[in-house]
Amino acid sequence: MSPKRSLSLRERYICALGLRLNVILKDTENIPSEIKEELLTHLSDAVRLFTNLFHRLTMSRRNCILLLLSENIKEVVEKSHPTDLLFGDNLSEHVKSAKHIVSLSKALCPAPKNLTAVRKCQKKEGGTTY
Repeated sequence: MSPKRSLSLRERYICALGLRLNVILKDTENIPSEIKEELLTHLSDAVRLFTNLFHRLTMSRRNCILLLLSENIKEVVEKSHPTDLLFGDNLSEHVKSAKHIVSLSKALCPAPKNLTAVRKCQKKEGGTTY
């Protein structure tokens, strides 16, 4: 099942539960208050459970993708919060800025100097060191 279709099914399910909640809340004459409260409790618990499940699925999908990313991109992407999109609305901007920061840091770091081999002092017979 594609992520878009999965999202659509989730949205429809939560919407259907919300509509049932509205019907119960609006009908003040035909539903006794004790039954209404019990139904509302169970329906709101169902909505809470499903939204928790959807959040956990989203976070699980994010974590699977994060394992495949390079460290510098991963650090930036981890901080984003899911919206309608798995990594938020500005993922491309975040990735570009992370790459730009890495390239700037490489440009700012001094190049390592070539160190020439230093001749070690060795003891020679006769007692002096050079």
